[in-house]
Amino acid sequence: MDIVKELDRLEQAGVIDGETARRIHAFYQNQAGESSSRLFVIFGVFGAILSALGIILVLAHNWEEISKTLKTIISLTPLLLGQSFCLYSWEKKAHSRAWIEASASFLILSCGAGIALISQVYHLPGELDVFVLTWLLCAAPVVWLSGSSIASLLVIIGATWYGIAADSFDRSIVFPWGYLVAMAIPVAHYLRIFRRGLDPNFQGFHQWFFPTSLLLVTGVLSNSHEELMLIVFAALAGILIQTGRLSQFNHISLRANGFLVLGSLSTVLLLLNASFAFPWEALNKMKGENWSWIGSTEFICLVILSITAICIQIRNRIQQNKRFTEPVDFVYIVLPALLLMPGQSSALPRIFVNLLIFLVGLGYVLKGHREERVGIMNYGLIILTALIICRYFDTEISFIVKGLLFIGVGAGFFFANYRFLSKHKQIKQ
Repeated sequence: MDIVKELDRLEQAGVIDGETARRIHAFYQNQAGESSSRLFVIFGVFGAILSALGIILVLAHNWEEISKTLKTIISLTPLLLGQSFCLYSWEKKAHSRAWIEASASFLILSCGAGIALISQVYHLPGELDVFVLTWLLCAAPVVWLSGSSIASLLVIIGATWYGIAADSFDRSIVFPWGYLVAMAIPVAHYLRIFRRGLDPNFQGFHQWFFPTSLLLVTGVLSNSHEELMLIVFAALAGILIQTGRLSQFNHISLRANGFLVLGSLSTVLLLLNASFAFPWEALNKMKGENWSWIGSTEFICLVILSITAICIQIRNRIQQNKRFTEPVDFVYIVLPALLLMPGQSSALPRIFVNLLIFLVGLGYVLKGHREERVGIMNYGLIILTALIICRYFDTEISFIVKGLLFIGVGAGFFFANYRFLSKHKQIKQ
């Protein structure tokens, strides 16, 4: 439908006046401009990345036939071009997001290529993780000076890779502290655009990249007592959930709140894993041997993460005055409590965990019904279905009972969604 023709027709029919028609027309023109601007940013960054990769491939093909001096010049040329593009975009194209994002991305990739090529030309020794960290530290100022969100996301990806790989290159590393240093600038950039209300789409990307990076890098904390990592991850998931519930995120949609979504998904997956016997058998064996695990890196991290999650949760309750707390908010507290519970039996912790999974699923079903959000309601039903599937494999009950349970959950899916849709049709009518 042509909006201009429709506005003319409405104006001629006397439905709206001329001023209203002009305001509506200006509104849709601005919307179209924002859409085209986003496309320019996407294709500009894509073009910058392809150009940088193309230069690297061309040079690699003829590399052996070039003198060392020429190799040095060629190695530094993309870096100088990237700096020139950035200076031009800052001075002449300061209001063009496409120019800023593309030039900053090109400069970061050129920086990495330049470091790698110079190291190869002059046979400089070094491990791959050291190269990546050097690249990240050189790229970090570009993020802050340019204000490029694509550059910030590239640094997060590189820092995550470094955090995972550093442990593989040097097993003596307790934690890759260079990861925190490299992540400092992306965090500062995110806080800047969040407080100023800039780039809502890139805010959403950061809100997914940060928790994903933390979940991936936390695995390197596993050292001498890897049995504790299940509870460590639960504490981290608790921090993500409570971070996603901060009042600053109340105005954003659920799909943009990666902290809350990934925290909830991680918590549910960890609970399903803890509902089996083998994690608790390993934990009980660890407790039965000696108390050295109390001073382990894993346990210290568990204490720090748990205290952090509790502090954020208390802050949320005070600031937002929430009386109702969802069952998923207590998982990071219940699992450590089950760990410290005396005894060597795995049956009692499993009973508590299965009950907690049921309450979490039921809590999401009730929340979806209360807020009239079918996605959350179905998420709760999926959790209950996953619980039944897990118990299908390790519970000695007849197939008739198992079949009836699946029928009950299937019927719950059907009737819950049918009732929800019927209610919405009645409201529309």
